[in-house]
Amino acid sequence: MALTKDERRALELARIHVANGTEYICVALDDVSVDTGIDVSRLKEYCDVSLGLGKSGSLWTWQNRNGFADRGYDGRRADRLAWIDWMLGKPLPGEKVEIIWFSKDAVHSTAEYCGREFYAKRWIASTSHDVFEKTESRGMVKVCEGDDFAKINAAIVAHVWPAT
Repeated sequence: MALTKDERRALELARIHVANGTEYICVALDDVSVDTGIDVSRLKEYCDVSLGLGKSGSLWTWQNRNGFADRGYDGRRADRLAWIDWMLGKPLPGEKVEIIWFSKDAVHSTAEYCGREFYAKRWIASTSHDVFEKTESRGMVKVCEGDDFAKINAAIVAHVWPAT
């Protein structure tokens, strides 16, 4: 599911609500909608369709029907947080992430990852790139530098999803 910036922000805020004790993702999304005015209906529908339970179901119901009933409150909260991370695009452990770069000219390239914009500038007469994230609040923030795009991509993933 391709997320709009508002949907991505709603999920990020809902994740905070769930981490702080809100029991259900949809309730957390409703709280976010009340607080921010963001329309969360498409996100809630996606959760319902993905679980195959209709509007009366929950992750807890799905777990009970599929042999994961003994997870306990903390286990269910961890599962809800993992579900939100997955919806936000967080890679699974060991999953290879391929970020596609588009050349704008001989020295500038752009890429998008998890709704965030990245720019690579190659120094003339060099193979090395400086890589920046474009942010609304802080402008251009340097992420890394290098000439191996596999390592640059890994640095971007680590930048977006820092180890907790």
